[in-house]
Amino acid sequence: MDNCQVLKTFGSPDVESRVYGVLSDASGLAAHARNHTNILRIAVRLYNLNRSLILFLNQVHDILEGRKKPVTTGEPPTPEQLKATADSMEHVYRIIDYIYESGRCARLTNNRLTAGSLHSLKKHSEELLDLADWLETTLNAKYNNAAFTRASQEKESGDIYDLSEV
Repeated sequence: MDNCQVLKTFGSPDVESRVYGVLSDASGLAAHARNHTNILRIAVRLYNLNRSLILFLNQVHDILEGRKKPVTTGEPPTPEQLKATADSMEHVYRIIDYIYESGRCARLTNNRLTAGSLHSLKKHSEELLDLADWLETTLNAKYNNAAFTRASQEKESGDIYDLSEV
């Protein structure tokens, strides 16, 4: 799958709606994370948020690796649409970080009902942030042109390395 198809995928309403779904789950949980009193409700919501984040990331990985055909509209997405998707992913990351820190302060990372989901959320949210950063970097032509220029200069000067050496 080439970069154009990937960018079309990230601009599609399907991916955008899934990001908003994860954002909705995270926002609903953020209000409960500071209060330690209703642990069972928090545990269920953490599990559901973690599951929806994992499903979203799996869908994105399947599309990026070519295992799943992306759902796209006929026209290519605008840079503003892609930026909005990246911003939404970063927003999800910030909310999950808030949930994790609030849960840590409320000692939920030591509770057997919530600890696994909290740690998994933290790990997957960082993957989501990396994905959002990649998307923003792809949109910035200045960085892309600089990377390709540097790569061609390294190739011309013979600074090519085998991946096994890196």
